[in-house]
Amino acid sequence: MAQGNPWKLLLDDYHLARTTGLDRMVHHPRAHGLVLRADQPWETGGVAPSCITRRPAGSFVCFYNAMYWDLDAGRAIAKPSLRQDRAHHRFARLAYATSADGIHW
Repeated sequence: MAQGNPWKLLLDDYHLARTTGLDRMVHHPRAHGLVLRADQPWETGGVAPSCITRRPAGSFVCFYNAMYWDLDAGRAIAKPSLRQDRAHHRFARLAYATSADGIHW
């Protein structure tokens, strides 16, 4: 089973059928609320986590898209044909969050 990368996402029977001593056990998801709350000024338009990983020391790191509205900056770069509303003045930036337990960010 360990060809190249030893970590496998076991969603089908391909690797399980060729391995002994393993049983597939799928747990039902449990709701724990939001992973990352949009509670910062640069997140007024929402957040979209894209990569969550665990450091060797055990803490967690999350890279996410932080979306926000900036009407003044939007007016400065917008085409005159665009309407002056929030839909046309949304920006996104890559952001970084850390957590000790992967639940509280």
